[in-house]
Amino acid sequence: MENWDFTLTVGKTGLYKTLSDALVHIPLGSSHVLVIVNSCLIQDVDLNIPDNRGITHIKISSQNNTAQDIDFLGCSIYANGITVEIDTSITLRNCFLFGGSKAEKGAQVTKYSSHLIIKGKADYVFGGGYAIGSGSVSAVSYSAVELIGGVINFLNGGGYAVQQGTVNSSRINIHTDKNSSVTKQLNGGNYLAGPRCSSATQDIQIHLEGKIYGKITLAGYAAFNSSAAIYGKIQFDADEAVLQGDVYKVTELSSPDSTKITQIIGSISREQQNLLKNSMPGIKVIQPSGSSHIAKQSEENRAYPKLAELTENTAYSNTEDADNKRKKYLILFFAVLIIIFILLNSVPKTEKKPVYSSTRITEALQNVRTAIPTDTKKNRLQLSGRPKKHRKLLQLL
Repeated sequence: MENWDFTLTVGKTGLYKTLSDALVHIPLGSSHVLVIVNSCLIQDVDLNIPDNRGITHIKISSQNNTAQDIDFLGCSIYANGITVEIDTSITLRNCFLFGGSKAEKGAQVTKYSSHLIIKGKADYVFGGGYAIGSGSVSAVSYSAVELIGGVINFLNGGGYAVQQGTVNSSRINIHTDKNSSVTKQLNGGNYLAGPRCSSATQDIQIHLEGKIYGKITLAGYAAFNSSAAIYGKIQFDADEAVLQGDVYKVTELSSPDSTKITQIIGSISREQQNLLKNSMPGIKVIQPSGSSHIAKQSEENRAYPKLAELTENTAYSNTEDADNKRKKYLILFFAVLIIIFILLNSVPKTEKKPVYSSTRITEALQNVRTAIPTDTKKNRLQLSGRPKKHRKLLQLL
């Protein structure tokens, strides 16, 4: 029997009618919290597990282990680095469960660790966080997802990013036991819906038992010009699992010219090497050499129907990233400088008029008087025969 510091009841006959109301009333210093749901619920807003109350472990269960559904209508639960346990009697419908935090509007959020324990049923589970928008970063140093006798439709070891968001994980660990099942798809790494999302992961460790349906992408998924980097190793162990899905891939490549992976970076057992080679002829297994494995994709989001809908509803209109914008501004700046330089050099230079002193002017006039013939009888200048334009000047002399 587990010891709980604080217990809340939620539902028609509970103290609180919604999960949101219940979480607000968790007192400070409650390390282990038990939430008992006594009726089916509808949760129409995102649910944030408070990380300022000293909570280390929160469990959602039901009265007398009676099956209860919680319909989130497409909303999310953010564990914010706190261990979250979903009991065997609980089903999370239309819910996105994140072990990390949400980062938006350029925010950067980092959690040291996350731990999700699924004993019941859930639709979408992410060991990492959620990032939306350019500059937004949600990181989890160590994320772990345990599926113990439960059922998950889409299981992801890392986080989820849209609209140029970034999700990072140093280490990812996925473990499913013999009584569990993944019904649709399992991604070892992060899920990048795009456009232009990015992620970086050091190591991924996947240990599978039970039944795994659908495809397995060891390093995750990326689409719409997103990039996922794996800098360490991928350890994959599925000797005791019943694999009934598609072939294994390091990551999901959706571009037409990259239909299959040719290598896996990491430490893979000989049995798993043979399994992968039989599934994908010509595949190579290599040891990590310090260089990263970069996967770049540029087509549509073909997995996760509901995630695809979410991406379409929040489509990012401007796909230029900050680097491209800076480059364009620099090019425009230098172009303007060049145009100004050309215009300045094309203006004709005005010749400076000579400046004469009064003495020099007097001497010049005297020379003119000497050079012009005069009438000795009348002692005046001869103006006859002179051009009219000169007569005025000669009269002045």
